[in-house]
Amino acid sequence: MGADRTRLDIALTAPPQAGGPPVITRLAWIDRLRIAVIAGVVVVHVATAYLSDLAGWYYEERTTSAFVTEVAGLPLALGAVYGLAPLFLISGRLARLSVSRHGAVPFLRTRVLRLGVPALVFLLFLDPFTDWLGGTGRTLGSHLADPFGERDFGPMWFVVALLVFSALYAVLPLPHTKISVRLVVVLAAVIAAADLALWQRVGYASPTLWNLQLAHWPQAAGMFVLGAVVDLGTVPRRFAKSCAWVALTMLVTLSATWVLTPTDDGPRAITGGWHWSVVAFALLDGVIAILVSIWLVWWFSSRWNGVAGSMTVRAARGSYAAYVLHPLVLVLLSLTARPLPWPPEAKFVLVAAIGVPVCFVVGHLATLVPGVNRVV
Repeated sequence: MGADRTRLDIALTAPPQAGGPPVITRLAWIDRLRIAVIAGVVVVHVATAYLSDLAGWYYEERTTSAFVTEVAGLPLALGAVYGLAPLFLISGRLARLSVSRHGAVPFLRTRVLRLGVPALVFLLFLDPFTDWLGGTGRTLGSHLADPFGERDFGPMWFVVALLVFSALYAVLPLPHTKISVRLVVVLAAVIAAADLALWQRVGYASPTLWNLQLAHWPQAAGMFVLGAVVDLGTVPRRFAKSCAWVALTMLVTLSATWVLTPTDDGPRAITGGWHWSVVAFALLDGVIAILVSIWLVWWFSSRWNGVAGSMTVRAARGSYAAYVLHPLVLVLLSLTARPLPWPPEAKFVLVAAIGVPVCFVVGHLATLVPGVNRVV
């Protein structure tokens, strides 16, 4: 999410001039894609608080309707598995641009500042404070003094993973190539092999130190690599549309495997082992993430690349801060809505509708604070 001074609102759009560095300019579609993905993350986390027990959240006031839980479960699970893939893809591309323009050492220094510092602040202060605010029954002091226990990175696992991938890329740059069916197949196969190997020890439902979501890392690494080696602006229209149709077919297939193999902890595929549904999930994991992300990049770049208004520019500039701060914002909104004599389903609609714009407003305001704006 974090990037160097060019941030995540740029892309290479012109060749080098007179042997100089690449010409870098702002692209509105990247702003809009990033805003859409982070808004989706906010909605998923609100739904986790009110509609589904697939994962824990800082504040929980869940529905007692089994029907609502079942209906919400599948789209939320798919969102949790694939929602951040486009951001890893774009981050890989911008990492390549930054290294080519500024060099590996300045790139890594800026990534440590813009990724490492917010992640550490979240782990040390924001997570325990938000946990306490959500109502754990413990004192704030006990949360702050407990280095393990319930403390975790929460949604900031994405930032930690991106920092690790960026550090590796600074040391081991990757060759540039064109998008192709062969590249997609090879990368998806590598992700599948890594998934199967890792999930024998760390399933999706398995706890990890500080909730680093290690089971997601093979897919995330694959998306970062794809973004680093492929020019996202050269994806052919026909290729992108084919990606969309194949991805839709595979999403239906994956959903069917989850429905057919339920356990007490969720779909059998997320619990690890060598069950056929686990193997099917691993085989589909990378290819779905790749195809969906390629189509989204093509769709936003071809349909949503018009001149951005001031509101979009502010939302994009504050999107990283919105991502970092959204757990705290959502818990505060949920606490405000708690006295309302409404069912959880209605509170979900209310908090989601208010929460998305408020998170971006708070994110924008954070970028106006001297010092803070250097890291978000």
